[in-house]
Amino acid sequence: MGDETFVASKSQIGEPYSKVRKVYHINIVYFKLGQGNDYVYYGATEFRGIHRHDLLQLTDEQKEFFVGENRHNVKDVKDLFPEYYILCVEDFDNVAKSSLDEWIYYLKNNDIPEEFTAPGLEEARKRLQYDKLSDEQKRDYDHHLKQKVFEQGSISTAIRKGESKGLVKGLVKGRAEGEAERAQLKSQLKTEQENVVINCYHEGLPIKTISTITGLTPEQVTEILKRHGIE
Repeated sequence: MGDETFVASKSQIGEPYSKVRKVYHINIVYFKLGQGNDYVYYGATEFRGIHRHDLLQLTDEQKEFFVGENRHNVKDVKDLFPEYYILCVEDFDNVAKSSLDEWIYYLKNNDIPEEFTAPGLEEARKRLQYDKLSDEQKRDYDHHLKQKVFEQGSISTAIRKGESKGLVKGLVKGRAEGEAERAQLKSQLKTEQENVVINCYHEGLPIKTISTITGLTPEQVTEILKRHGIE
């Protein structure tokens, strides 16, 4: 695998330069990059005079200006310019001691242990579970998601219709009709969900895969199968 570079920045066209946000370069490398013992390297942009070798600094007036802009983290010229992070994934020892280490572990091993809790990893974990499914399992899962969106839309439509009827016949009666239609559709949704479980089981899919496809726990899948005399 090669080098991957991500650049994160947020600013709007036409804003004054004082509003320009910081840029962070995060470079993920899967090869030996120079000579070093660490697996995370950091760099900042500084400017030194060619003739007098002095470090370019903010004036006191500029520092006060950024404080007034509520940018208290801007104390030096380097705070205005890009910062760089290089993640040497292959040099990581697989011992996660921080949230950053947990992400590097994932990038190196394509796996996320259950005890990892770094921000964003839960979404990555779901994506990883999907990527590990076979092509057939992915098709079943995608079909299930489409059905779920359709059914949720049907429920919302029914509720809106019930509420509209309630405006004509009376708020109390309308709410009752809406709740009745909601209960009926929820019952239909439950039946459809159980049918998906039963069909997947008859197709030979393991309970864990059925759980991933339907969003149910393995215990719930087993309970449905038992209720229908299958498991």
